[in-house]
Amino acid sequence: GWLVGAGGTVLATADGGASWQRRDVSVDVDLFGVCFGPGGRRGWLVGAGGTVLATADGGASWQRRDVSVDVDLFGVCFGPGGRRGWLVGAGGTVLTTADGGTSWQSQDAPVEANLTHVHAVDDDSACVVGRAGTLLVTHDGGVTWSPRDCGTGAALWSVAFTPSGDRGWAVGDRGTVLATDDGGEVWKAQETGTSGNLKGVWAAADGRHAHVVGDGSLVLATRDGGISWTRQVAGTGKNLYGVRVLPEARRGWVVGDGGTVLASREAGSWAPQPSRTTANLYTLSAASPEAAWVVGRGGVVLVTDDAGASWRPQNSGTIKDLLAVCVRPDACTGWAAGDHGTIIATRDGGATWLAQPTPTRDVLWGLDFADARIGWAVGLGGTILHTRDGGDTWVLQDGGTSDDLFGVYAADSRTCWVVGDRGTVLSTRDGGRTWQRRTTDTTQNLNAVAFSADGETAVAVGRSDTVLTSRDGGATWRAGSTGTGMSLWAVQLTSARQAWVAGDEGTVLSTSDGGSTWDRHPYSPAKDSVVHW
Repeated sequence: GWLVGAGGTVLATADGGASWQRRDVSVDVDLFGVCFGPGGRRGWLVGAGGTVLATADGGASWQRRDVSVDVDLFGVCFGPGGRRGWLVGAGGTVLTTADGGTSWQSQDAPVEANLTHVHAVDDDSACVVGRAGTLLVTHDGGVTWSPRDCGTGAALWSVAFTPSGDRGWAVGDRGTVLATDDGGEVWKAQETGTSGNLKGVWAAADGRHAHVVGDGSLVLATRDGGISWTRQVAGTGKNLYGVRVLPEARRGWVVGDGGTVLASREAGSWAPQPSRTTANLYTLSAASPEAAWVVGRGGVVLVTDDAGASWRPQNSGTIKDLLAVCVRPDACTGWAAGDHGTIIATRDGGATWLAQPTPTRDVLWGLDFADARIGWAVGLGGTILHTRDGGDTWVLQDGGTSDDLFGVYAADSRTCWVVGDRGTVLSTRDGGRTWQRRTTDTTQNLNAVAFSADGETAVAVGRSDTVLTSRDGGATWRAGSTGTGMSLWAVQLTSARQAWVAGDEGTVLSTSDGGSTWDRHPYSPAKDSVVHW
């Protein structure tokens, strides 16, 4: 089996999910869809910005394919013969190949909605679903795509058919389950007893067994073709987005938020794979796709070197709460900061953490390094600390404010940005000798700030759904919101237009237009918990 996800994550299992290995695909974009043909040798991955990857050796190596589009691609599927396939994506994008993916041609779809999933029954027949109740069917290889009235405006996220192509299901938001028994011509709603958002469906070959997964650890199963659906115990509080059950409908997997992988041998009860940490954790820094560190309450430090398949505790040498962490790409050098002016550092990948002397007892909420030597830490009462020797010595800098400072972004050895109470935004372009206060249109507390790689686009987030954006390198800031009403605690920019934000009550948001609009991504940790990148 295969899993794909954020930042080019690709995981594979050859033992039924007992263990997962990360596969290198040499891209760092988000991946949304995966498809393998019979025999498991030829496979395809699709993702953000028109990314398409192909393998002919079972995933041992991957090659990027040019399909001449730059929109996000969400779904990929090939017919049983492996020659005819389709890609679907944002803005009604449909691409097809008749030569196994050597060349791709655009097809006209009579919609502009984002298309989220595709299922190819054979070389002629396929079904596509998408937002706003979009459901399209073709029986001529995609020469014509015909919309079907499915009686809902809910977003549809997944579609699956039996090998015969007669029986199929489509699932989506607000508990939507649609069924067809005539190859997709007529669709009828089925009652599931839930109003939860449903994200994945898998249909067994017999046309009677099917499984559906969704938000809030929802797992539904039918053994009578959908006449009745029963809820199954999932063993997790995470949202679930994907499902795969073997044709005999007695073994399967579901995947979801927070790296959740659940497995079932009887397709009835579900258990996590592998074991997960339950520590109270505050923030994370990744040195590479495989190596990352997490810090938390009471001096907790955890490390992974296998992309999170396992986490090991490290001795931080402190019992103070650690609230910030920064690790360099070498996976050897890192720092963490927290209560009572605590800063600890490692130069051996966390085998040893040593305290670094600081000239403050104030709590430090933010920490970032521009390189292995130049860094800043910020905290209570306008505290700004600066180091030019990797933290061996920290000195106070005067930021001209007594406001609490929560977030810091070190762009280079001379440029740094800081955010904090009452809409505070500070910047320096001379290594911190002088700091300038930037005008913003908010008095809300700002918790985090991040810039794009080119330094032109920036996003700051804060209390009460506060979002500030800049398109001119921080010279001016425009106030906005995400529409959630939640306090926001973390932000990361992956490009000048793509950003991710996290906050209260499991809020996870993304923008693909530089912050003009935001999409919410379901996630279900405990109420009042906070997610940090």
